Amino acid sequence: MLKNLNKMAAMTAISVTTVLGASSAVLAKDNLVVAFQGALKSPPAKCHTQTVAKGISEITGWKTEIHAGGSAFSSPKKLYSQLARGITDLSHIPLAYTPGRFPLAEIAMLPFIQEDHKALALALNKLSKKYLTKEFKGTHPFGLLVLPPYNIHLKKPVKNIVTDLKGMRLRVVGKGLSTAFRALGADVVGMPITQVYENMQKGVMKGYVLPNVATLVFKLHEVSDYHAQVQISSAVVFLGMSKKAWDALSSAQQKQISAKFVGPEAAVRYTSCFDKVSKIALKVAKKSKGIIYQPTATEIDQLKKITQPATDSYLASVEKKGLPGKAFYNELKSLAAAEAQARMKK
Repeated sequence: MLKNLNKMAAMTAISVTTVLGASSAVLAKDNLVVAFQGALKSPPAKCHTQTVAKGISEITGWKTEIHAGGSAFSSPKKLYSQLARGITDLSHIPLAYTPGRFPLAEIAMLPFIQEDHKALALALNKLSKKYLTKEFKGTHPFGLLVLPPYNIHLKKPVKNIVTDLKGMRLRVVGKGLSTAFRALGADVVGMPITQVYENMQKGVMKGYVLPNVATLVFKLHEVSDYHAQVQISSAVVFLGMSKKAWDALSSAQQKQISAKFVGPEAAVRYTSCFDKVSKIALKVAKKSKGIIYQPTATEIDQLKKITQPATDSYLASVEKKGLPGKAFYNELKSLAAAEAQARMKK
């Protein structure tokens, strides 16, 4: 609940703008409106989004208003448009929730591009200005987070993680990854992560493809007993401000915020927020009598072979839009491999 009538009036203006589709909202100049899809108290959210919001507040003196999962301002499909229009000021946004909107950036989520997610984060952010500026028009990106790898989490164990997914209804998001799992024979359904628990519990879904951290944050270990560590892909999450809010900052404030919260190294730091929770998630799953399955090298090779046509198809679709999909894919994969090698030497 807002503390005074002025704030209530400001938020009413935001609500009307959201409903009517106006190009901008009347925002109180002393407010930083933050929106993200997820639990307010989840460790990762506290580690990156809320830490950044607090830092901006300390630099600017702006009061922070946070709208987390379940509120009108945290609808997954509206997060980016609200940010770009200046309805919200700061947001973290999973790109997979709006498949096709970020065709180049989604390339980083294609199967088996790089299993070292931190190396991928470094490479992705270093190439962002060259390839992704137009995709994030209307915003000021701080960084693209790359979450720990996606794994396959099932209601019950299977004998073969490659062949036994046929006909199985799985929650998968992201255009490229969805195509890959259809190639494996799965019945792919896209839905917000907040709906997965109920659908698993009711038996509507037989599994989901998410990083291990999600099993803990959203308590999905309670409705899934088999966790195949295939590391097939990684989610990419945008973190940034609206251009409107960024332009409202003084030059000195922009420099301070950039030094602390913007760029490849900052993106890797935010990515690290998920690592500790990911390890805890596996421990909790084991305690819940869940099976943690490590696929064989042969199974991974089979998965790569089956899903490669999905990658080729996705890149071809991006090229048809007149975008440099193949060039970006090749450069991203090469740079990520180099970053992974450099990280191994440290």
